[in-house]
Amino acid sequence: MIKDEAKHFLYRHIRQDTGIPFYIGIGTKSGGSSRERLYRRAYSEHNRTKHWLSVKKKCGIEVEILLESDDYEFIKQKEIEFIALYGRQDNSTGILVNHTNGGDGLCGYKHPPESIERLRRDYKAPTAKKCVHFDTQMEFNSLKEGCEFFGLRARHQACAIRERATTAQFYYVGDIFERRTRKDVSRHLSEIRKIHKE
Repeated sequence: MIKDEAKHFLYRHIRQDTGIPFYIGIGTKSGGSSRERLYRRAYSEHNRTKHWLSVKKKCGIEVEILLESDDYEFIKQKEIEFIALYGRQDNSTGILVNHTNGGDGLCGYKHPPESIERLRRDYKAPTAKKCVHFDTQMEFNSLKEGCEFFGLRARHQACAIRERATTAQFYYVGDIFERRTRKDVSRHLSEIRKIHKE
């Protein structure tokens, strides 16, 4: 099962300041002549949590490849075992910043309370209000209903309305809303640049 020249691998990240592991992960080898390219996922910062990025920025990390195998199920099982061995910080069982028990991506992930609250605020509340389409002045019982009618994504429109973006196609009934034009945005950016130069 354990091979040196296998397709999949199990790795851990170790804090450089204490020498203690803080993350366990798995990956699939990609082509490359250097170690960083071959074990790309182990060295990548892409799709890492804020906590992981904070640890890396604060003290640096060392990458250790623990196992390699052609059997992906074996590697996933070993990830589960290592995470259970070290434990997770988010559920107060150990030292790792992993948010899952391993083996199946986001299976077992629990959103932190502030993340849940943000998701509720951003994506549920806006869809319950009556809204009006800018161009046609058609009124809808919810943002979701209006977006379905025009083939738009409710989530994107909710963000655009909140940010008063030029991409907003709707406004909520009762809101004082002026959609910013590109000139407004350019003018605002120019003012910010002037402030930073002074």
